[in-house]
Parts: sequence; structure tokens; C-alpha cells
Amino acid sequence: MGILCPYPSYRSTARGVADSQKEYEMRTEKNGEIRDTQPAMAMSAQQLADRLGVSLRHIRRMDSAGKLPRPIRLGASVRWPVAETEAWLAAGAPDRRAWQAIKGARL
Repeated sequence: MGILCPYPSYRSTARGVADSQKEYEMRTEKNGEIRDTQPAMAMSAQQLADRLGVSLRHIRRMDSAGKLPRPIRLGASVRWPVAETEAWLAAGAPDRRAWQAIKGARL
């Protein structure tokens, strides 16, 4: 079968529904068995949208308005670190400027 896409909207229904903690991990298939690899350290805008339960367009608007943590850029790819996003949510999802101040105070 090859590589199964880790995004919830493209999951293979033949394999069943992945639990929420593992749905952002890359899954590969080898010899008919599915094995999990390392969990992703950063997520795309679509993965962030899926995780927050909002649309991709809403994520883009929030990023433009400075309501999300600053993403990292890997070449042309834009990603949000998973650990930082979880900490940002735990802090009450402050805007970018307030989040930078909170992060600075923690270091």
C-alpha cells in the first residue's frame, strides 16, 4: 500500500481511525504491518487547523493577525513546533506579542 497520510481527513478507512494522540505521527506500512515512526516535532498549518478544530483559512488569518505563536520556516515550508503550540494553548492562547513575553520570562 505504501505510505499512509497522517492527516485525519485523508486517513484510510480500511485501517480504522487513528487515536488523536497518534494521528500526527507518521505511519508507514511494511510487510502488511503498520508501525509508527518518530512523532512529528512540527506541524503544518493544515495539521494545526485540524488539531484546533478550525479551518485552514482561519489559521492563516490568525497568523496574519499575530494571534498564533511565530511559525518556523524550513525552506518554503511553514511549521509550528508541537511542544510550543501545546504550551501556548496551556497558557490560554495569548496573542503573539504576549506569548513572546511569556516565553522570555520562562527562560
